[in-house]
Amino acid sequence: MNHGMLKCVMIVIWSSMNNQEKFFVYRLAKVNDKSTYHFVDVDMDSEVTKEAVYYGITSDPQSRLSKHRPKKGQDISLIVMAEFENVFEGLAHEANLVWDHVKKYGKAPEFQGMAGIGNKGYKYGGNK
Repeated sequence: MNHGMLKCVMIVIWSSMNNQEKFFVYRLAKVNDKSTYHFVDVDMDSEVTKEAVYYGITSDPQSRLSKHRPKKGQDISLIVMAEFENVFEGLAHEANLVWDHVKKYGKAPEFQGMAGIGNKGYKYGGNK
């Protein structure tokens, strides 16, 4: 049994039962084999990883994964990294993760910027 997926489902169910919208910051990572539409895991407070191809925020991790897969591939998993009640805190955390990834690996994650915001192919050259 995938305990991460169970925990994620429990978080989403608890949030909806209590009428509290939660915002989940996540990373998409490539896996070796084709994953299922249900491959959502939880790794709270984790750091950026080399395998990450995208960092994002959502209020529905399961639905978000199913929307990412047609464009980003069948070998993608979604890993919830943090949970916030305030969307702006979540957005700040997401942006910091992307920046940490750029500093650590020298470039943005592979799919970061697919929305056309202009950072596709950015290479980090250090602070100037």
